[in-house]
Amino acid sequence: MPSHETVHCPRCNTVFECRAGNVLQCQCQAVNLSEDERQYVSEHYSGCLCADCLLQMKSVYRQDKFKQRLQQLFSLFGKR
Repeated sequence: MPSHETVHCPRCNTVFECRAGNVLQCQCQAVNLSEDERQYVSEHYSGCLCADCLLQMKSVYRQDKFKQRLQQLFSLFGKR
């Protein structure tokens, strides 16, 4: 892959410059993702997402995790 290329975000179709050849200067570096969040994004999309979509996916991941925890709590209290 060249040092950078113009790509379309697979989530929102926004055009942005992916700098996979120089990731420290890539727009995605503005978004801090945990390893679990990265895994979640990669399970839903292949390729690079724009920074806005990365932030949105981070939020979606956290909401999903919160819902899972609530369901676990409700199931614990429901068994009593």
